Amino acid sequence: MKMDEFLLLLKEVRATSKSQYLALCPSHNDHNVSLSIKQVDGKILLYCHAGCATADIVAALGLSMADLHLDGNNNTLGLGQIEAVYRYTDANSKPFEVVRTSPKGFYLRRPDGNGGYINNIKGIIPTLYRQDKIREAISSATPVIFVEGEKDADRLWSLGLVATTNPMGAGKWRNNYTEALQDADLIIVPDNDGPGHDHAKCVVNSCFGKAARIRLMELPGDGKDISDWLDNGGNKEILERLIAEAPEWKPACKIPQDGFRLTKLSDLLKEPTEDIAYLWESTLIKGGLSILAAKPKVGKSTLARNLALAIAKGESSFLGRNIVGSGPVIYLALEEKRSEVKKHFERMGATENLPIFIHTGSAPEKAIDELLKAVIESKAIMAIIDPLQRLARIPDLNDYSSVSLELEPLLQIARETGCHILLIHHANKGVARDGGDSILGSTAIFGSVDCALIMRRCESYRTIESIQRYGEDLPRTVLAFNAETGLTGFGGSLEEVEVAECGNAILELLDYEMTEKEIKDGITDHKCGTVSKSLRLLLEEGKIQRQGLGKKGNPYQYAKVAGNAGDSGNSYIEIPTIPTIDEGFNNGPLNECILNVPKELGQLPGIDDHRLSHSNQNVRGDQADPLNNAAATLGMPIAKAIEIWRFQGAPVIPLGPGEKCSDLETLLSRPDVRPVYLKAVADWLKQFRQGDGNPPPYKQG
Repeated sequence: MKMDEFLLLLKEVRATSKSQYLALCPSHNDHNVSLSIKQVDGKILLYCHAGCATADIVAALGLSMADLHLDGNNNTLGLGQIEAVYRYTDANSKPFEVVRTSPKGFYLRRPDGNGGYINNIKGIIPTLYRQDKIREAISSATPVIFVEGEKDADRLWSLGLVATTNPMGAGKWRNNYTEALQDADLIIVPDNDGPGHDHAKCVVNSCFGKAARIRLMELPGDGKDISDWLDNGGNKEILERLIAEAPEWKPACKIPQDGFRLTKLSDLLKEPTEDIAYLWESTLIKGGLSILAAKPKVGKSTLARNLALAIAKGESSFLGRNIVGSGPVIYLALEEKRSEVKKHFERMGATENLPIFIHTGSAPEKAIDELLKAVIESKAIMAIIDPLQRLARIPDLNDYSSVSLELEPLLQIARETGCHILLIHHANKGVARDGGDSILGSTAIFGSVDCALIMRRCESYRTIESIQRYGEDLPRTVLAFNAETGLTGFGGSLEEVEVAECGNAILELLDYEMTEKEIKDGITDHKCGTVSKSLRLLLEEGKIQRQGLGKKGNPYQYAKVAGNAGDSGNSYIEIPTIPTIDEGFNNGPLNECILNVPKELGQLPGIDDHRLSHSNQNVRGDQADPLNNAAATLGMPIAKAIEIWRFQGAPVIPLGPGEKCSDLETLLSRPDVRPVYLKAVADWLKQFRQGDGNPPPYKQG
């Protein structure tokens, strides 16, 4: 690979210095010349500012990483012995040459003005081979034969036929070459190999609608190209007969060529309204074309097979939307193993009587025609192509014209048969993009479909959303994958899931009363709006409570209710109550009250049958029982302290700088309550003691 050869593969190349360039990146739908190209120490260095990996860029050009190595002295891997020189004239009448070497190789050069050559075409706008003669032939209505390579073109010229090619052969077609073939009677003869057929298809797509007529002619026999065919007995007479018999190339489905058909507005308004019929409510229409796009390993094929099963079985709904139509489904698995497809349908519970028709392996030669035939014979209401590129084999996914022409036959099949066609396709690998911009390739893909389904993989879940031409956009929805059955279900909207996750985080955070601002400061994994929604939901569900006026100086204070308190997630049980409470503290029987006590506290000393009982004697502070220790610090039984707190309206008790208690019952039921908290509660209780040191009488509430 030579630097000039490499630059020929790129679009909108701009030189920024002697050995540095910018160009459109072929690995994503680039509009900003994001690719930097630099020659350093005999290597081509690539850097995409949108984040594409070098390996992906090289693969998009049909090259290998080894092609990035250059010879440091002459910008080539070794020129070899010159075998032939093919002279061109560029768009500005500047000369340049394609040099063929032995061993077989090619490079480009231009005159240096001093009788020598410079081995690059900097400042040259490449053109077709013998382009000046081609224009003369078109003017006289002489057929033009397009072949791959100057050697083949020269063989045809030697027979008195007009022929041309593009510099550097297969895969190097540029759309500006099309202008030279405007109005041509064009015969395209591809080389008999994969790159040759792909190259011919690229030329056909580029020239269709511009050339007066296009014929795609396959040579008989096993020869690789036109030179092989002539060497094996072919001649001008046979070739002219083959050209005359070659059919005119047309897209698989006819595209109207008879001009605009205008309808007066008044007549249009009188036409009956056509109702839109859906297969999948508000999402996929009958006779529609849609695309499901995601990055690799997100689950596109898994979701597609789930949808195929739902349509074939006539399930009531899929991902929260009704299945309206049911019937036969075609599933073309063009890159997955047959055994894996079989296993997945078995895991999902598919039965033999379901009308699902499956093809695994590569697509046939005339794939579009065969697809139409299969749809008609099976009476399919849906066909899934997994993936698109394995069927269409679009040479340049970023070329709007080529993509539009390849998708047009699929759209025609859908519209004419009423079968919905779902295309499985990749999303861009680079920087994350939203909506239709996330789909790999030209915007023609997004523009051609009726529905774009976009899947994403997040840290803990996967989502899907849709952009609709008809119906209603599917909001970003969480997918619930069952690893055992392979089934995909509706996991709720992304907003619902995020609000629920945020709610759990709030409950974990609320160890004490906090304002909404303090909660938002403590929840860093969710947006402020999500935190606010989660707080409202928790209030509605009764999992948290709030106090305050919600105003400046008196903001709302949020706290967990008793059943959600404690940082260990304990469940709580209710303690029976004795309805009478003695007014004395040192005299008479002591009292019991209702408390929400963690179950494990029932095993602690001093608790009998989950009841908090205290003797009528003053409690010693040095006892081992934690509840008795708490009572000693408070100067009264725990039950009495709680009753006082309730009698006062369950107020918030300050515990220290920035710490408050809104649920004294829960605080005092914990065996590990901090002594500093008990001291703060004791200080608060002092204000309610009578002159004799006893707590005031309790008014049964």
